[in-house]
This record gives sequence, C-alpha cells and structure tokens, in this order.
Amino acid sequence: MIAFLVRTEPGQAAITKIQDLLVPEKQVKENIEGIEEKTDVSLNRSEMGYVIYIDENRYTMDKSENKDKIIPRDKAENLPEVFMEIEQVENEAVEEVAIEIEKKLRYNFKMTESNGRVKEPIEGIYLYANTGNQRNDTVVKYYIIDNTKGGSFIIKHQFSLEASEGHGVRFDNMLKEFKIIPLEE
Repeated sequence: MIAFLVRTEPGQAAITKIQDLLVPEKQVKENIEGIEEKTDVSLNRSEMGYVIYIDENRYTMDKSENKDKIIPRDKAENLPEVFMEIEQVENEAVEEVAIEIEKKLRYNFKMTESNGRVKEPIEGIYLYANTGNQRNDTVVKYYIIDNTKGGSFIIKHQFSLEASEGHGVRFDNMLKEFKIIPLEE
C-alpha cells in the first residue's frame, strides 16, 4: 500500500499534505533540570525518510549517506563527546539489531540495562549503558525502532553523566518529534 501511495499522483498529494502539516518552525516546552523553558525548534528532513525538530541555536545536524548526527554547537572540554546519531539498517528487524547492540554494550561498558520495548520518548527497544557514576563518565542510550520497510532505525545518544539532565533530556524531547515519512520518488 505504501508503494502504491508513493507512486501514484493521489499518493504523492497525500504525502505532500502530510509533510505540509509539519510546520517548518515551532516552539516546544522542555523541562530542563527542573525548570520549564520554551525552545524554538526547526524541522529537519533526512534522506533516510524521517523528519525531526532540532533546536538550531544549540545543535547542528551533520547529514551523511548512512548516518545523521546531531551535535552541540558548544562543545565541552574534558568530557565525552555529545551527540545523537541516527542510522538506518535495511532488512534487519528491530529485535535482531537490539541483540547485537546489547552484546557490544555488555562487552564495552561497566553497567548495562535492557529495558525492552518502550513507548516514550519513542516506540521501540531501549538499551542503556554507562562507564560509571562520576560526572564525566560516558552514558550511551539506544532506541531501535521499526523503519516500516523491514529494517530498523538505530538512534544512539551519547553524553556525560553530568549532561543527562541537559543534553539527555533535550535529545529525548527531539525524539518525541521524530516521524518516519515516505520518500518522494
């Protein structure tokens, strides 16, 4: 049915209408470290078939053929690299991808958690790992979601433990706005 929609004139009109409902800019409320703030966000479209709203005052999005990476404009020194990376893998189911990532996390990190399927901030499988409990220890979070075409999106967050209430919350809020869209052909 998706192929039919993408390849027909009425289908293209429907896709365009859906995309037009996504406003280029809007304001969202975020609760950062217990303080509610309003943040201006801008719509970013990816060649991988999704859209996401980003606070372009704080972050930039580097797009490549296989991965998109959202990184802070201001980089902290002496702390782990901060980013949200979005990758798409074709023909690999969410569960298969999650098993492979969990194996790597268990090998490379001191503490790992597999929370299974979650609905917030996005529906998918959630994995968590960190290197310790000090403020500059590395935290890694994965969300693996169905790409609706027999594959998966792998969304990786990385930041320091200290940045969990800042970048961590902002990345989760961005994911609440993540939408898979059909690609126009």
